[in-house]
Amino acid sequence: MQKKFWLSALGIAFLLFLGLVLWPSQDEEEEILILAAASLQDVMTDLMQVYEAEHEGKVTLSFASSGTLRKGIEEGAQAHLFISASPQETDRLIEKGHVAQNDVTALLSNQMVLISYLEDKKITSLADVLDSEGPIAIGDPDFVPAGRYAMEIIMNQGLWDSLGERLLYCKDVRQVLAYVATGEVDAGLVYRTDAIREPLVSIREAYEEELFTEILYPLVILPRGKESVLARDVQAFLLGDEARAIFEKYGFFRRGNDL
Repeated sequence: MQKKFWLSALGIAFLLFLGLVLWPSQDEEEEILILAAASLQDVMTDLMQVYEAEHEGKVTLSFASSGTLRKGIEEGAQAHLFISASPQETDRLIEKGHVAQNDVTALLSNQMVLISYLEDKKITSLADVLDSEGPIAIGDPDFVPAGRYAMEIIMNQGLWDSLGERLLYCKDVRQVLAYVATGEVDAGLVYRTDAIREPLVSIREAYEEELFTEILYPLVILPRGKESVLARDVQAFLLGDEARAIFEKYGFFRRGNDL
């Protein structure tokens, strides 16, 4: 009788051991990492708070310039989803075989605007910057899509020869905002969604898309994310109506699913 009890206890202990071994892999499914462009910091933080309040699972967010994040993916970053501020970054991932075309979905659009310090009333357009001598802040075009759009606007308005040497390249749009908000630069070119959330800057001019490449934010499910139920659920949430309303509250335009 005692022998049978000992064997039964051993069996239970073995099953508990297996459970402990297997449990981390289940926990891993319940936590994901999303890499997102810096211009999405406020809205994505809000969105994931809403998501986690309604669903099980933990979502960690990491923000930087789209080019920096894309480089991290190329170097093996263990992320599940990636939201870039430009298709150029996702196209490079496709070309290098890190993701497939059908892993990419068009999510959002935005608008480029010229901003200056709130109390500086002299600048009302990019042309007015010609009368000043200070720097103009834009994102670093090598890594920041907003910086590439800004360069296109300056070139297409025929102002590159006058303003090109005065450009101050920043690591992301948040740094551009910070320079303008403290009055350290004469003006900056950023997304409208960033400008409207900074009380110390004022939008002086907004640009139509004929002056620059159409702004698209692709949503990418990465190979690690394709294996995660949670990542697929978050992807569906971001493409759904509840997320659409929150994106629009922050000033983003919602796109269809075509790129």
